[in-house]
Amino acid sequence: MEQKKYQMYVFRYVDDNDPNFPHKKFWFNAEQWLSDEENYLKISDSYILYKKGIKMPNTNIILQRLYVHFLIQKDITEEQLPYDDFLIEVGKSVYGHYLYSKFDRDSLKPTIHSFLINFHFKNITYEAQLIWEMEKQDIIILGIYMHGSYNKMHYNYSDYLKGKPVPNGND
Repeated sequence: MEQKKYQMYVFRYVDDNDPNFPHKKFWFNAEQWLSDEENYLKISDSYILYKKGIKMPNTNIILQRLYVHFLIQKDITEEQLPYDDFLIEVGKSVYGHYLYSKFDRDSLKPTIHSFLINFHFKNITYEAQLIWEMEKQDIIILGIYMHGSYNKMHYNYSDYLKGKPVPNGND
């Protein structure tokens, strides 16, 4: 299926009896944003870049979500690493930058923004992907990686600033 220049998709959940369960691609026309080539760049059929970048939200929720995800991924308990100890070591070292955006599956607006967070814990640098759902005012942490490994996996805003071409392919 050849998609037009302004066609994008989101995943929408479907009923249990649908052969595409649990979700399928819902294609829509994103011309409202993609025709604004001064501000937006399509990098795949599901992701775009806001060319001026987006500032990461500044909130304590980021540290709280990062803490919970860190405990789960490292398989440690709150007793082994109390939140206050985590804050002392990690709180001052957290910084992040914009990666890319995608469209909300309900509103079909580009309001879901991804950031790469960097932080230090016990002299090791980590990075984590943060998803900020602006309209829903929700923050999600997806994966914690060793420093330098995330950017090798995905085209993002940093690549755009360096002048790297958008890779061929839809996703």
